[in-house]
Amino acid sequence: MKKILIYVFTITSISINLFAQDEIKTFKNVLDTPKYLIETKPSPTTEYLPLLRKELNIPIKNLPNPIGVSLVYSYMEESYKIKEFRGEFRGQDITKWDISNGDIKTKTHSIGAKVDIFLLPFLQLFVVGAYVITDQTTDIGTAKVPLGSLEIPVNIGTLSNRLEGFAILSGFNLAFAYKDFFFSFMLAGGYTRLDDIENNVIGFVEKPLMYIAPRIGYMFNGVLSVYVGVQRIELFGATKGKDLSALTGGIVKSYEVEFEKFPVNFLFGSQFMITREFGISLEYVGSPDVNGVNLETVFRF
Repeated sequence: MKKILIYVFTITSISINLFAQDEIKTFKNVLDTPKYLIETKPSPTTEYLPLLRKELNIPIKNLPNPIGVSLVYSYMEESYKIKEFRGEFRGQDITKWDISNGDIKTKTHSIGAKVDIFLLPFLQLFVVGAYVITDQTTDIGTAKVPLGSLEIPVNIGTLSNRLEGFAILSGFNLAFAYKDFFFSFMLAGGYTRLDDIENNVIGFVEKPLMYIAPRIGYMFNGVLSVYVGVQRIELFGATKGKDLSALTGGIVKSYEVEFEKFPVNFLFGSQFMITREFGISLEYVGSPDVNGVNLETVFRF
């Protein structure tokens, strides 16, 4: 057997700067005026967005420009265990295979763009698109392949492959703040597809996903935020491969795989708005399974 390729995907998490409050009559005092290193005038778009700004008595100068365009980059190293592997062997039905090892290690780079808009002072909508490259090493060891009433041992060993593709994510970020403290809750849904270009398998993995990330933090002078949080990325259903015939000499046509992993990742990050129009952010992502970093530069209009 030449190769069996297992897929693990990391989606970029992005830090968002969003602040509001919960008591209309005190809005003017709740949001401090940001003290940018370089002072500039608010964008003309602040006359129209966010909605309800005038009704809530929020000065234009106390909110960021409402429309943002960002460049985002992410690097992640991950380690997983295969919980269950099911394969289609020589045209037979997909059945469960017992494997001796099942250790997976990945290194993922993603680069993309994000567009966001402050629809309300406490509600931000966004969409993210990213190009993803994953280098992966999978130690299968020996697999016991069911064939009728028999199990045929097949020594697969350690496999390596590269997957390339895209991820699209859209959702909202809801936030509340008082003075310099804030809490935000991000929820998004999306879709990812990765191809094995080297082995000419297009649409090798196609999968919907959901992203959840609450954060809590502190704001310095209205321009520098520091926060902690957690994130969960839910990939719906078992990860599936369409056709492994070209990779395995016609032995395996398709497969399904489930993983064992820590349920959440922990976040620690910071964002610095240098001017009203430009900011940068850095976020560390970690868990027993994951170590990585997210970078973002944002331009606001």
